[in-house]
Amino acid sequence: MKHTIQNEAFDLVQNVNERGQVTSLSTDRYKEEHGHYLLVPWSGRCNEYQEVDGMRIPTRIEISWHLACGDFTWFRCKITQIEYNQSGKVTVL
Repeated sequence: MKHTIQNEAFDLVQNVNERGQVTSLSTDRYKEEHGHYLLVPWSGRCNEYQEVDGMRIPTRIEISWHLACGDFTWFRCKITQIEYNQSGKVTVL
């Protein structure tokens, strides 16, 4: 799947389960190392989907870089509370 953010296009692989829930995302992202920027494989995993106020969302998310020396998980979260935008407005990007 091709995406564009701030005029930069990139490929994103999105995996979904039989219920249509995103289970993982992967792409190459720039990572700074000693003043140089390198494209490095990067992925996110979403799991433990729960229904919150009528919406089914992943409540555990983990983001990792896949480095030559091994995987480095730099972000983990568990969503315990969420507040949705209640304005009713739809933003078109």
